Amino acid sequence: PSICEPLDKQWYQRRVRAGGEPVDPYFEHRKKQADAMQPHRPYEKCDTLKQFLDNDRKVLRFYCVWDHSSEMFGDVRELILHYFLADDTMEIREVIKANSGRDAAPKFLHRSKVPKEVGALHKPGEITQRTVLNVFGP
Repeated sequence: PSICEPLDKQWYQRRVRAGGEPVDPYFEHRKKQADAMQPHRPYEKCDTLKQFLDNDRKVLRFYCVWDHSSEMFGDVRELILHYFLADDTMEIREVIKANSGRDAAPKFLHRSKVPKEVGALHKPGEITQRTVLNVFGP
């Protein structure tokens, strides 16, 4: 003999899990929110403070050439790429010769993070005719 009403019994049975305990919608919502705040890859610990302290004021400098001479009014430009080890950012500056007729603002790409994974582009270390650096920025 059941103590509860038939409608109550149906409502309870619809909300009971396979384990026999009722499903609480609020608890499920809070659990989803807590799971969303967890890192997607907890096994990859990224200690940015240690990276900053170890590599503060350490910069890799690369001298680059952009050969744009195949285009109309294109020419060869000399660039300097700075890669900042402290926060994994980079900037590109243009080497502007005196009386070259170019604007005196040497910043080609402002300091920013570069996306690490992009679709069907050449990967670092892949053998090509030239060394290609894909830069995405404003």
